[in-house]
Amino acid sequence: MAGSIFLLFIWVIWIFATFLMDKQEVHRWTIAIFALVMIICLPIKLSLNGFMISGQSLVVLITCYLIMVKLSFKKQVVLLIAVVSLILGYTGARLFELFDPILMIVDRKILLSFILIVVSYIVYPFNFLERALFICLGVLQGDFLLAIILSKWEIPYVIGSLEILDILSITIFTMIISYIFSKILVLMRVNKNKKVLH
Repeated sequence: MAGSIFLLFIWVIWIFATFLMDKQEVHRWTIAIFALVMIICLPIKLSLNGFMISGQSLVVLITCYLIMVKLSFKKQVVLLIAVVSLILGYTGARLFELFDPILMIVDRKILLSFILIVVSYIVYPFNFLERALFICLGVLQGDFLLAIILSKWEIPYVIGSLEILDILSITIFTMIISYIFSKILVLMRVNKNKKVLH
């Protein structure tokens, strides 16, 4: 079912932020409220200038823009260039899939998530937040460009549909897991070096 991965991911985030996160964590309530708003916006679809957009996608885009504004000017310019590249690449891949679906031999959610992860690690190898911004902004705005292209043939398309949110969820979840593993490896190396020094 489309959206089941997204719902599971958002529920896990909400439960983690509400019950398991450190009570002193600064962003604890922000993350919990964001997850709750995403769940509440699930049935909402808005019409903007003839285009349908899901409520969750609008929330993600607004949140990403608010975070992007807080970055330094240099980081904003680099992110803008990277996002424009991802928009074009993502839209091209989706159009390729629409016109020749036989060549997509792997499940599209897994294939697109894998490609997004690889590209995000090439563009932003060290910063998790910028990597997540890059993916969310690139995919959702690429979806908007795809909707504009499909509207020329009067094909209805929902920007940020549940399938797209599933792809984003798989991608972000994989990035979170790899981030946690990298932190664990760093801690293990530090502990190993401390033992060698003693």
